[in-house]
Amino acid sequence: MGEPKVFSKLLEASQDIEKEGIRTGFKKLGLKNGDCLMVHSSLSRFGYVEGGANTVIDALLEVVGKEGTIGMPTFCKFKIPLIKGKHKPETTSTHLGKIPETFKKREGVIRNLHPLYSLSYKGPKAKILIRGQDKYIFPYGRNHVFYKLMEVDAFILLLGVSHRANSIIHMAEELVNVPYLEAKKSVSKILVSDFYRLSSEEQKECREKHWSGPKRDFNKVEELPMVKEIVKTEVIGNAIVSLMPAREFVNLIVRGLKENPEALLASNNDSEKLDKAATVTKKDNKK
Repeated sequence: MGEPKVFSKLLEASQDIEKEGIRTGFKKLGLKNGDCLMVHSSLSRFGYVEGGANTVIDALLEVVGKEGTIGMPTFCKFKIPLIKGKHKPETTSTHLGKIPETFKKREGVIRNLHPLYSLSYKGPKAKILIRGQDKYIFPYGRNHVFYKLMEVDAFILLLGVSHRANSIIHMAEELVNVPYLEAKKSVSKILVSDFYRLSSEEQKECREKHWSGPKRDFNKVEELPMVKEIVKTEVIGNAIVSLMPAREFVNLIVRGLKENPEALLASNNDSEKLDKAATVTKKDNKK
């Protein structure tokens, strides 16, 4: 990502795109029948897509075929108090954008019942990937909701978003147990059922620990040795799209963080840029 070749393609790209153009782009990127994907996305970054989110989803399903599996994070906003029965993850909307919101409603898609970090999958590996993923309120490390992606040799697909939306990087940090995640680790064994029993103040305290730590810039992962070499990038419409093998990607990040645990920390200058980027992302996800 960030190479002049990619951005020259971006400047030449048409703002309007149909399903066939998206399918062609996916195949050029390397997607094929039988692939298992975890997809992070921004519909608006494509430009105008005829048919909207459904067109992107249809293109994905057609390229990976019936033997392929597609997953998307369908996380929910963390509102205190979190009360059992009041929050209904099977129907609650996700705040991560139009594509995952549309996908989770599709026939044949299953969504695990985690009240915060739910995932939605469609395909033969869906049940395997979702099983046991709603035990801990703050899944961490090998209990992380993305850990099984490595076990099934899945790929991470970024559609119009950067590594700042690439949630599996959080898991890589946790596998290394980087020092700045000590507070987060301290609440990682709380069961969902036990969290419901906590008072609002106790829930808030746990949430703050879970969200604690310095600001990081996950786009720095491509500065780690060998990472950039395994990330394939193309342009579809106006969107920069990237594909990477989950297991190899995580293993390279783990290796890099073991050598330098502060490799992903944002500098003071980066922090202001990250705040602005987060504001843009929130607005984009409403589209």
